[in-house]
Amino acid sequence: MTNKTIQLELYDEKTKDTKVYKTDYLSGKIVKRALEISRDLDTGVIDEVGFLDQLVDFVTRDVYKDKFTEDALLDGIHAPNLMNELSRVFSAVLGRDEASIIVNDPKLVQ
Repeated sequence: MTNKTIQLELYDEKTKDTKVYKTDYLSGKIVKRALEISRDLDTGVIDEVGFLDQLVDFVTRDVYKDKFTEDALLDGIHAPNLMNELSRVFSAVLGRDEASIIVNDPKLVQ
């Protein structure tokens, strides 16, 4: 069985370079964490800002295992693309090809 790689490109404004990050092996445990984050948003345990904070932490620590900082993630994605990119990574962890989990949430796109 081939492991699916999730790729993320981050731009560095200082160097004007774009660096490509690829996931290593991802344990099934991060699927549980992704579902917990999704549940917290659905049940109102966290608001949109808290959800963004959890997503950034999830992508940085769980998915890419601290290969970059949270600030590098936030600074490295063009603002209009941020939620789409985070959603794409989140969806890929759950084995879904489309980034529909976050982008189609009416609370996050107004």
